Amino acid sequence: MKTITFLFFAFISFYQYSQTTYTYTGVGDWNTEENWSPNYPGTTIEFEDEAIISEGSEVLISSVIINGTLINRGILENNSTITNNGTLINQNRYTSKSFLNNNGTIFNENTFNNNSFLINEGSITNNGQLNNNSFFVNNSDLFNNDIFVNNAIINGVNTAHTNDFELSQIFSPGDSSSPAIGTYTFGDDLTISRPAFISSHIGSISDTDLIQVNGVATLSGSLSIILLNDYDPEIGTNYTILNANTIQNTFDTVDFPDLGTDKEFRIIYNTDSVIVEVVDSKILSLEDINPDQSKVVVYPNPASDILYVKGLQKHEKIAIYSALGISMLESSLSPLEDHLIVDFLNKGSYFLSIGNTSYPFIKD
Repeated sequence: MKTITFLFFAFISFYQYSQTTYTYTGVGDWNTEENWSPNYPGTTIEFEDEAIISEGSEVLISSVIINGTLINRGILENNSTITNNGTLINQNRYTSKSFLNNNGTIFNENTFNNNSFLINEGSITNNGQLNNNSFFVNNSDLFNNDIFVNNAIINGVNTAHTNDFELSQIFSPGDSSSPAIGTYTFGDDLTISRPAFISSHIGSISDTDLIQVNGVATLSGSLSIILLNDYDPEIGTNYTILNANTIQNTFDTVDFPDLGTDKEFRIIYNTDSVIVEVVDSKILSLEDINPDQSKVVVYPNPASDILYVKGLQKHEKIAIYSALGISMLESSLSPLEDHLIVDFLNKGSYFLSIGNTSYPFIKD
């Protein structure tokens, strides 16, 4: 009986110890032991332990591993690596000047400044203001419920990025360390505004960076297409780089890689996707496309049986050409006769020529 009683109290003592709350009060480094009570927790916050930076305190961290919980109610700054495997709660001001590796959960309820590398493999919930002033890699969940100011670089292969978002700086889907191909998903509307720079990597016909927007994508800024591993795309291949429920406007500038003298990229803006396609440069060039396609609308794209042409002001001669410039159909249309039967075409990429303007479309 004495043995059982001893083990019971030993268990209770261990359990109480395993839930120790450490409080930092004052100004100084993390390892200023006299500022901690009841004692110094060390550079690892153990599982189920809790460390609190009290209101009015200012702390400089060199290197800390969070396996339990860290609550910041003061001013917290790190100049060396922090690894969060537990829970980090910022209720006042946190500034990261070195690596912050998040494998756990971060809750921001006030001001969070990333001035170095923030790598998210866990979950970040922003209920305050999150300022990205350097490099943010989101490979998991970002629940953005308030203000996210991006002044630098975002990339990653994520599972969530909630609420409307504006991109005005540098962005690329995928893992930047390789670089690797990937998909980045925005859960609501996305606005890409000047001077945003979007880079999209293509590694093969089935290996392409993709921006997925589960709302309206409003385009502007610059787009750069980058080929990986000396990939040489063939004429007629196309690559979807952006999907959205609705797409508005176009990129201001598009930078394509040099494919030699016989072929080149062109960009196609559909109502719900942006596609880049490789075409024969001897027959078709980017200048063939009138940049103002607002008066005439060609849909659906892709088309199966019928291709509609809306917005014609008069009787027009039309022609359909393959991606190699081969004439497939010559006919005419008018405002009253506004569609073509295209079921005879094989699957692939084509151009509808109306007067001096060409409209790309895909036959599926």
